[in-house]
Amino acid sequence: MINDDENCQGWRVDQIEALWEKVNDKWAEYGCLASQLPLELQEKHERVHANALERAKELGWTPENWLTATDFQGWVKEEHMEEFLSPDWEHGKHR
Repeated sequence: MINDDENCQGWRVDQIEALWEKVNDKWAEYGCLASQLPLELQEKHERVHANALERAKELGWTPENWLTATDFQGWVKEEHMEEFLSPDWEHGKHR
């Protein structure tokens, strides 16, 4: 869809949205699962994902500070989850 060296810097919003739609459509063809991609794309996905994780770690990302989904609040940092959870929420069950 784009060259490997393209970082989309300077793209207009409509260009990014168009790419987003193409990517979503293509992912849907494979059930949104990397394991369902053709072997060549699986290998590329793994390489890109591993490189992105390595870069994130170099920039200070750690799994402990990863973002967690709540049912209705979108994405929040793990350490801020308590303010979104009701007292009767079963900890661990939904994370």
